[in-house]
Amino acid sequence: MFRLPPLQSYQLVYQYGFPQYKRPRKMFVKVTDNSLDLYLTKLLFWMDKVSISKDDILEVDLDSETYRSAGKAAAGAIAGGVLTGGIGLIAGAAIGGKRRKENTLQLAVRYQNKTCVLGIKPNKKAPALFSEIRNMIS
Repeated sequence: MFRLPPLQSYQLVYQYGFPQYKRPRKMFVKVTDNSLDLYLTKLLFWMDKVSISKDDILEVDLDSETYRSAGKAAAGAIAGGVLTGGIGLIAGAAIGGKRRKENTLQLAVRYQNKTCVLGIKPNKKAPALFSEIRNMIS
């Protein structure tokens, strides 16, 4: 159905969880007092709305991962190797990468009499959404 995303919502990327949505897609999430409304895109502005009541949210989890950007580490290694030889190669690899923090949001929900674990791609809005969902269900 043709729907516009809600004005005050989180724009994220749905990864997995619902049986009818096999591929990742853009998603808008609106948290209300009694439900979690998910607007999953189909084509441009065509969206499906999935409303999950607060009682059907079984668990919410936010995993944090810190890692080194491989591309920047490799670029630092090459630059260090060109400028100073072998020692610079090692030093450039060690300091060339930058640490980034990513968050993975997972929701366990009851949907159509089944338990589904929804995976939401990490982005900087995930911690705020996590807090809002936690406040709603507690």
